[in-house]
Amino acid sequence: MAGRLLLRECVAEYFQLAPKNIQLDAQAPVRALAPDGSTLCFVSISHSGRYLAVAFADCAVGIDCEQVVRRRDWCAIADAYFAKAEADYLKRLPPEQAQREFALIWSCKEAQTKCTGIELGKLLNRALPIRGVGLTSSALIEHGGWWGVLTDDLLVTLVSADRILEAPTCHYRLMNCRKSPPQSITLEALW
Repeated sequence: MAGRLLLRECVAEYFQLAPKNIQLDAQAPVRALAPDGSTLCFVSISHSGRYLAVAFADCAVGIDCEQVVRRRDWCAIADAYFAKAEADYLKRLPPEQAQREFALIWSCKEAQTKCTGIELGKLLNRALPIRGVGLTSSALIEHGGWWGVLTDDLLVTLVSADRILEAPTCHYRLMNCRKSPPQSITLEALW
């Protein structure tokens, strides 16, 4: 609920409309609609723990924020749901690095499903070419993919239907620090 409200406010501010006049499509890729039903932009929402992320663009977009949770049995989850190449890659890494890489792979798959509309269950066992790990269908690597670390335990991934040449900038504010100034990072390419 808070994510949809924040997203409406951001889109409304950008397009100079009242938030109550912004409608959100129900299916991925989600579109923000003007009062007349025309598409204003494509949008995406994510939350992880107390963190919330929103994105909007002129093409299909998916965003996911993911906390690096040390208590999660990432190895069992990777074995059960990820492509074999991804699970094997994680097992070769030191535990701390493997936890972050697990969160990155999971987050990328979540962002992919939001951008493409492909069900998460169908994406989980497809290896993504994240920094050269695994292979995937050309339909997925036609999309642009980026990631960044916002805090020690929080990363964000962004997937776009367009492959843009310039890395996108992520503007954010940590919600648990209301008085903190907005911050920005340039996201790194995933593939």
